[in-house]
Amino acid sequence: MIFSDSATGITPSPVDSARPPKDARRLSGGVTKKQRVQGVDLRAAGEGSEDDLARGRASYERRAWTSAYESLSRADRAASLGAEDLELLATSAYMLGLDDEYLNVLERAHHAHLDRGETLRAVRSAFWVGINLALRGEMGPAGGWLG
Repeated sequence: MIFSDSATGITPSPVDSARPPKDARRLSGGVTKKQRVQGVDLRAAGEGSEDDLARGRASYERRAWTSAYESLSRADRAASLGAEDLELLATSAYMLGLDDEYLNVLERAHHAHLDRGETLRAVRSAFWVGINLALRGEMGPAGGWLG
């Protein structure tokens, strides 16, 4: 049975009432966001594998952002990811609120697309880097990416 808050009249959904407070949330593996440096779990310094890439792609498809980010990051540390997988890693970082990591990985995806002659995909990556920089108030770099 779900009760409404008499002060606000808001009835929490079963999902909301089952969640821990935001400051108590942990990413997978019991790592808090504060325990990450530049978006990398310092405890997971082991080598990545082909399994990490497959696991990262599968997690991305399920929208399991933390698992996708961690698996793709391990795979990237083992061997640099291709352009498409960099986009998956960037999106996973974005969905976790790791804005600096998102921009760094998306910039790498931009260059990877250019190296492969995929101009339109490179432009799309550059657009999103530029827009995100502009939204942060970094107009100079944003203008470079959007120019």
